[in-house]
Amino acid sequence: MMQLTHVSHEQLEPGVVLLEAEVGAEDVASVFRQVYNDFSKQVRLPGFRKGKVPREILQQRVGRDAIRQEAINRLAQPAYEAALEQSGLETVEQVSFEVVEIDESIPFHFKTKLVTRPPVLLGDYESLWAEKPEIEISDEQVQEQLETLRRRHAQYLPLEGRSLQYGDLVWGTLQVTVLGGPEPEKPSAVRPFIIGDNGMVPSLDEFLLGHGEDETVEPIVTYPDDFPEKNLAGTSARARFEIEGCREQQLPDLDDEFATQMGEFSTLEELRSEIRRALEQHAVSAAMKSIEADLVRQAVDRSVVTIPEVLTERRSHRRLEEIESRLKEQQTTLEAYLESLDSTLDDLKSKVRDQVAFETRKQYVLEEIAEKEQVLVTEDELSEHVRKMAKAMRESPAALRKRLQETDSLDIFRGQLRKEKAARLLLQRSGAVPEAADEDDLDLTPVDELGSFVEDIGAENAPAGLQAEEVT
Repeated sequence: MMQLTHVSHEQLEPGVVLLEAEVGAEDVASVFRQVYNDFSKQVRLPGFRKGKVPREILQQRVGRDAIRQEAINRLAQPAYEAALEQSGLETVEQVSFEVVEIDESIPFHFKTKLVTRPPVLLGDYESLWAEKPEIEISDEQVQEQLETLRRRHAQYLPLEGRSLQYGDLVWGTLQVTVLGGPEPEKPSAVRPFIIGDNGMVPSLDEFLLGHGEDETVEPIVTYPDDFPEKNLAGTSARARFEIEGCREQQLPDLDDEFATQMGEFSTLEELRSEIRRALEQHAVSAAMKSIEADLVRQAVDRSVVTIPEVLTERRSHRRLEEIESRLKEQQTTLEAYLESLDSTLDDLKSKVRDQVAFETRKQYVLEEIAEKEQVLVTEDELSEHVRKMAKAMRESPAALRKRLQETDSLDIFRGQLRKEKAARLLLQRSGAVPEAADEDDLDLTPVDELGSFVEDIGAENAPAGLQAEEVT
């Protein structure tokens, strides 16, 4: 490691320090020699052999500033790391780096402003308590999932001898013209939808009834004030819909035969029981997720963590940049996004700032709890986390793990898992976990819509008839 001739630091404010250090003149001269040598090998000049161009000529050809900057590039990182180790500071983020002085024959003197890990005064998190949730799955909820399965395994057959009615599948081309508005929108293809479930154009479904393929309807429709597309909200428009295709939805009967097609079920009652069990697990998991989040918030509120203003500002700025980047990927702008929310940039900045401030305090409180409770992450737990991530990303666990190791991200995930285990500890001690709950019930991954737990049932046994998602 690089030798430093001076290291000192002073606290500028709570959680912010100025670290100052010097690299000895001998080490600096050695780095400059390497820089000159490398540039000399790159520069081709008549009358000089490769690598033998004198320094004075190199300075004229390459420029003193370029040589100096290259020396800084080679000195800065190792000098910074050496200064951190020698100072013993536990840093969170580097705010700035300033070169005070550097030349070929003098020490490299630099200053860097750093955010250090804030001290955490934990509140009484051990006494946090929550009531056990009352989980009850109704027959109607089970039936709703059965109907979802029926629709998922429906066949879509050509209409014969009749016109469109509720429950049929239809697709075509739509053109909307706002009455008294600008030029009509360009016609656009409409993905297949079930008549009765259309959310694109108000009342369009009822105007399709009684019509058929290759026909056109042109109803006048009124969009509600809260319609997601702001340019249509609260307007009346002519909706021209050309029916390009339609199919009859043929649902399978709900009987024992249907149950056997869904998997290892002998009767419809066995299928009902499995759906009820899955919905109960879903409900418990959702309840545990909500209770855990509330317990963590209470633990944070009971603790004292002083976060430097500069850290909140920098993280808020990065969060806003991430939002803009995601919007750009979705081919929209921040202005359009704010307009869709009926919000302002100041409102968004305030919301992001509050979120970042809480998340930062939460991070350090959970880390402190993990340290106090001696929470560890085993290699098996880390491997299981990587496996789940790889499955979600449709990548092999080995390939993902290799990529994480190459980018030094594995320790970051280990730290995240440690914080999650600290939060889980609060939940397990709270008295809220049902006695019959198992590890699957406590898998607090984001909860999807109802039905996600049964979406794989019978997936391999779907009928060969036309499926809604296959229509183009």
